[in-house]
Parts: sequence; structure tokens; C-alpha cells
Amino acid sequence: EAGVELDVAQLRETGTKAFNIGLTGTILPLVVGMGLVMASDTNIGIKSALAVGASFSPTSLGVAASALKQGKMLDTPVGQLIVSACVVDDILGLILLSLFQVLVEENPPIIAYFIPIISSIGFLLVLGGSAVTWLPKF
Repeated sequence: EAGVELDVAQLRETGTKAFNIGLTGTILPLVVGMGLVMASDTNIGIKSALAVGASFSPTSLGVAASALKQGKMLDTPVGQLIVSACVVDDILGLILLSLFQVLVEENPPIIAYFIPIISSIGFLLVLGGSAVTWLPKF
């Protein structure tokens, strides 16, 4: 339900800022979580540390949209920036999750690491690009 709260026309204005905030919201918890795990147990592997770090990355778009709606901030530029950043953060979190499928394999081919990233970018460009350019006309 919360994804419907995204104003696609306003996404054009907040796109770069939202992407940077969403990227920071994914990478910072990932790195901090990995660092805490590695500092607490030196025998833990990098794959396990990455899994713990990735568990801190997802946002709750539903909670953010509900709070913004109750505060009557959802339709403001700042509210739309927050919602857009949550969407970006969630997309990046899903890409991380899809990479775990590759990480659990014994000796995956190098292309297996790039397939989730390439397919996500392609999906985003085709559907996201058409939503930003074509959908606002209706």
C-alpha cells in the first residue's frame, strides 16, 4: 500500500537526492553491522558478517508512509523525498538479498554475481523509466 504513496512526477525532482539517501541507508547499516560482527567474533566468516549487516539495511516504507500521512507531511517535497529514499533503499535491499543466493553456492561463476544487479537495473530502467515518463501524462 505504501508504494502507491510515491508521487512519480515529484520523483523527477528528488531522484538524485533520494538515490543518495537510499544508497547511504543501505550501505551504512551494512558496513556497521558487518563491523560489529567482525569485531565481536574474529572467527566469523565474511559471508556470515555480510548476512548480519544486510539484515540491518531494509527500511519500513509502510511505517514511514503512515507516520508521514498522520503528520500531514506525505504530500510535501520532504515527505516525497523520504518515501522515494525508502523505495530506493528497499530495492537495494532486495538486490542484496538476491546476491545471497549466489553467496551460498560453493564455487559460483563470476557472472552469477552480476545477474541480480543487471536484471534489477534493467527492470528499473524499463518499468521505472516508463513510469516516470509515460505515467504522469495520465
